[in-house]
Amino acid sequence: MSKAIWGLSALTLLACGCDDNASFSSVSEMVQPAQRPVVSIVPIIDNTKNDCCWNLSDELSSTIYATLSERDHIWINHSSQVRAKAKPLLEKHNPFGTDLSWIKKGFQDEEFVAFLELVEHEEVLNQNKIKPEDPRSCSAELRLSMRVRVFDLRGKEPKIVLQELVHNAHYVHPQFNHLNFYQVSWKEPGFNDSPIGLAHAKFTKELSDRLEDYILTAART
Repeated sequence: MSKAIWGLSALTLLACGCDDNASFSSVSEMVQPAQRPVVSIVPIIDNTKNDCCWNLSDELSSTIYATLSERDHIWINHSSQVRAKAKPLLEKHNPFGTDLSWIKKGFQDEEFVAFLELVEHEEVLNQNKIKPEDPRSCSAELRLSMRVRVFDLRGKEPKIVLQELVHNAHYVHPQFNHLNFYQVSWKEPGFNDSPIGLAHAKFTKELSDRLEDYILTAART
């Protein structure tokens, strides 16, 4: 009976999702098979000037944590612990810079650590430059860009196993551009079906796929 209750509790935690303090618990944090790579995903660094009324870092980070944990292929360290460890380090160091000497010491208990930086989150109207239209009648593109760096920490020195800038552009119908449509906030009913919600779902899936593929490939070597 206790095993059944424990399993039900684990599924309930997954279904409930994450709060914006990323107090996320998952099956992968409860049982750790020895063969599963141990990974810390640092909460996303948001360097955009977006006008969203919620914390994009919390939203996108928690979605990636949930996606990877549900797949159960890699062990994701608890986000609150990673956040506490990473905050003082990021105040002094740039994970996308050339000095990597601090990473191994700062994350000495992990096998892999992933850093993500949101550098673009902008809705751009598709206006005709020769014959300008009423902006409210224009479609738009929601442009998203994320810088990603993943380190393998199993050796004496940190080794970069993934480094890229991931771009996505999502079509927004004229009636749903930011001039016509009041954007539903994250966690509110209807967010997942909104233009931003759909774009974010596709974007975080691609990011999760990239992280998982490269970490699993590196872990086999």
